[in-house]
Amino acid sequence: MSETILEIIVLVISLFTGGTTGITATILSKKQQKIRDENKELKEKINDIKIEINNINTKLDVITIINNKLANNNKINIRQKTRMVIKMKKKKTKLFFLRLAYWIVHGLTLGLPILFTEINKLMLKLKEKINNECILLGENKEDNINDIIKKDDEKEN
Repeated sequence: MSETILEIIVLVISLFTGGTTGITATILSKKQQKIRDENKELKEKINDIKIEINNINTKLDVITIINNKLANNNKINIRQKTRMVIKMKKKKTKLFFLRLAYWIVHGLTLGLPILFTEINKLMLKLKEKINNECILLGENKEDNINDIIKKDDEKEN
């Protein structure tokens, strides 16, 4: 503001003295220099903003890559869990048939006392297999066969 007032005063004085051309040219060159300096500052700020935008885009690209990898890992985990569930169902089915075989053998032992010792050995082997399967499935080992079979009967009813 004070520069503008000073320039006006110099112009008025130079009008009366006759040297307006040189002073006017000097004033205009100063203004042009100020405008050039301001333009340089603006260009620097624009370049800084462009660099920041590029940095943000790079960060977004990295985040997108990470999200894609996480999504792929989730798909793999879901597939693995599905396979595990199928395996557990197969093991439970196997356990059901082992228990069924146990009851068949148990029924035979009641009806055929002659073969009792051989059938008893079979029953012991089946009991051992059932206990092993129960351990694999995480059921209590202390549960006796009758309790397990009662539980199965209750589930079926």
